[in-house]
Amino acid sequence: MRSFILFVGALGALLSAPAAAHEPAIDFRGVDEALTTKPTKVMVAGSTHLGGNEAVTAETLTPLIDRLATFADWPDEPSGRARRKLASAFLAAGEPYSALVQWWRLPEKERKAGDGLGPASIKALERYASSMNENSSIAARLAAQVGLERVYAADDHSSDLVLADHGEAL
Repeated sequence: MRSFILFVGALGALLSAPAAAHEPAIDFRGVDEALTTKPTKVMVAGSTHLGGNEAVTAETLTPLIDRLATFADWPDEPSGRARRKLASAFLAAGEPYSALVQWWRLPEKERKAGDGLGPASIKALERYASSMNENSSIAARLAAQVGLERVYAADDHSSDLVLADHGEAL
């Protein structure tokens, strides 16, 4: 009985004590007004970075690519020369995954130097093609398979500026 009375007394003291104010480490109120760019509007597929995950291979991703491919339309087919020029332009513009889409959309016999693609560019494309980075192993593969012309890679860092002042709190 004495234990029960102590328990009820402790419970009463706990419930009657003022609740401690929870102060978040970072106050996000007004953050949107401080952004210098519009927030990214993308659909998040919920993938993690795939590079370095030895359990994930191009073969294990094939069912995912096939399933995602059912959601896309198919555009007209540019010539091999046009695709090589596009791949070269995308590489020069710093968009290697879109370049890879153009490369993969070429028939095997058309994957050769010329039209702006030299040996170093082809070697870079082959390096990207063998990477397990999600931009090449999923996005570029899917785009090439469903007939899209490029990848719009997005890694939203718009909050980096806002969070920069909170270093250790994160």
